[in-house]
Amino acid sequence: MRPWRFIIPAVLTVLFFPLAALALSDTAADYLLKTAPRPVGMGGAFTAVGGDPIGMFWNPSAALRSNRLAISGNHSLRHFPGERKNLDQLDSDTTGITIPLRGDTVLGLGFTVPGEWGIDYMDTNNVIKKKERYRGRERRAALADLRQGIRHTSAGYLDSNWYRHTGENIAARQEFQTGGGFSFYYETGSGMSYGINVRGLSRLFKPGEGEKKRAAGLKLTVGAAYRADPKADTLAAADIEFGFRSGVDLRWFAGVERAFDDRIYLRTGSMNGMATYGGGARFGSLRLDYAIIKNFLPSVSGDRDITLFQDAHFLSYTLNL
Repeated sequence: MRPWRFIIPAVLTVLFFPLAALALSDTAADYLLKTAPRPVGMGGAFTAVGGDPIGMFWNPSAALRSNRLAISGNHSLRHFPGERKNLDQLDSDTTGITIPLRGDTVLGLGFTVPGEWGIDYMDTNNVIKKKERYRGRERRAALADLRQGIRHTSAGYLDSNWYRHTGENIAARQEFQTGGGFSFYYETGSGMSYGINVRGLSRLFKPGEGEKKRAAGLKLTVGAAYRADPKADTLAAADIEFGFRSGVDLRWFAGVERAFDDRIYLRTGSMNGMATYGGGARFGSLRLDYAIIKNFLPSVSGDRDITLFQDAHFLSYTLNL
């Protein structure tokens, strides 16, 4: 084990993105980035699960362990009961890609749908009482060298995001985020794996003409997963996330995945108290996944009186080449 191989990326991250200028995204956007069906089916616990490109939004080091060209796209499924045909909220269209480069270097990309609002938290049917809404685009690029060791990987990454906030009696404002983070992934010989992700963003608000405001914060996520051996049918995982801004915000995620002949998958878990469940099917190099988060809209919006569109539904594809 050569510690300098992961210490250097960590030092560079701190030098380029001082902790005094770090910031978190808002609660709804932060949750929406965690709604890819495979992780969601497991309660959103994915920091210590390796080899899946959508893991770019949980732990880039774990995602890059696959060392192969792979792509995963996540899409929201919004339901329109009755005459409500224009609901536009809880939209999360995210994509993760892993690209092997020369030698053992792997590039990872995470982004929302290009040219569109991939993170969409709007309400045109007055379901949510909270006035503020927003739409956003997320961009992430990570790089890892798999020669660091047989069982461990570290990666530094950069973020560049854009959000637009609107609402009744609220002046529209733009939010620009630049920054990055550092992640680490480690596999043991006994079936356990561990992941750590530290993320920070320098967040600049532009509420109005000539008006600017900066926010600060930091997010740390620690995860563990267990699979008896690489071919075992059962995978269990748990994450704890610490957010530091005005205080300490603690969230937890836990779940399990059960495979049947490595073709059919059933999953269940809890995302910080919200029940989740889902499933998937593999067709050669293609895997399709589906998941539901119970009572997602009331929990994310903070409006417990919501009776419509409470659950969130997500569908994704993953292609390994």
